[in-house]
Amino acid sequence: MLTLYLMAVDSRLASDDEMHVAGIHSGQFPGNWRMMAHQMATIHTLEHSDVPIVINQAMTGDGKSFAGQYMLFSQGWQTFTMVPTNELARDQNRSLDMLLANWTPHYWRGRGRPIDRRLINAPELDALELETALSDFSRTQLLTMLLKSDYVLTNPDVFHLAINQFAYRDGG
Repeated sequence: MLTLYLMAVDSRLASDDEMHVAGIHSGQFPGNWRMMAHQMATIHTLEHSDVPIVINQAMTGDGKSFAGQYMLFSQGWQTFTMVPTNELARDQNRSLDMLLANWTPHYWRGRGRPIDRRLINAPELDALELETALSDFSRTQLLTMLLKSDYVLTNPDVFHLAINQFAYRDGG
C-alpha cells in the first residue's frame, strides 16, 4: 500500500505547477478560489493511484474535507466520510450546504438531480428501523440502503454500532 505523507503545517497555496499535475484549472471553481498544496497532493493521489485510503493531516479549517470530496464533485464518485463526532458531522453537512448553495460542480451540471447526501446518525437509524421493522431485509440490503447515496457522512461510533453490529435492530 502506498502511503502519502504531507507536512501537517503545509498550509500554502498550490502553485500553478501543482494544480497542473493534479489536473485542476482555476475555471473549475467560482470566483477566485485557490486550492492549497495539500489539497492538490490529495486529489492527485485519489485520481492517479490505486491507493484505497488517503489520510491528509493538514490543519483545522485548511480544506481537508473539500480535498476528500473533490472526486465526488469532479467525477461523481460515491464518497463515504467519517468524522470523529456527531457535531463535526453536522458541521460538515452545513458546510457542504453552504458550498453547494453557491456552486454547482461541473460534473453535476445538467445531470437533472442534485448530489444525494445522507447523514447517518441516531435519528437516521431510528427512521430506518421504523421503515424496515416489518420487513425481512438481509444485512446486505440494509447496508445498501444506508450507503446508497452519492455522499455519506457519519462518525466511527455510529458506523461501528449500526453497520458492523446492527445494534440498532436489537434496541441498541
